[in-house]
Amino acid sequence: MIRSTTPKQSFFFEENPDTSFKEILITYMQNGKIVLEKSKEDLTFEETVESDGKEIHKAWFRMTQTETKMFSGDLDKTKSKPVKVQVKVLTQDDLVFANEIKVIPVTGVLNDSLMGEEAEEANTPPVVEPPVDEPPVDEPGEGVQG
Repeated sequence: MIRSTTPKQSFFFEENPDTSFKEILITYMQNGKIVLEKSKEDLTFEETVESDGKEIHKAWFRMTQTETKMFSGDLDKTKSKPVKVQVKVLTQDDLVFANEIKVIPVTGVLNDSLMGEEAEEANTPPVVEPPVDEPPVDEPGEGVQG
């Protein structure tokens, strides 16, 4: 994976992940800290394909530039910073399974500035609503005494 890019992350299942699992959690960890997590709601599910006589189900999502920028990476590919990735699922029967941890190398990019819509969104100043004139509230001990 290269920082400040938008890589497609694909995952393959022997069961239909959209119908077989109540929950899916994809965790990305680097340097012992969780950097990014994605859930079932973040995934796109594709049609089943057949491979070696088995049905294979594909689910995927596309990382944003901002998400890949959260990972550390070095310009020298020989010094790439590994990211551990694991998928954990909750079945309809409330059983929990996880796959073997995979390692993805992360490398840097010469210019890690954001591009396109993400750059525009990042550079857009937040909208500040003008204060609403509200009638003053009498504080205890203030006001007309009688």
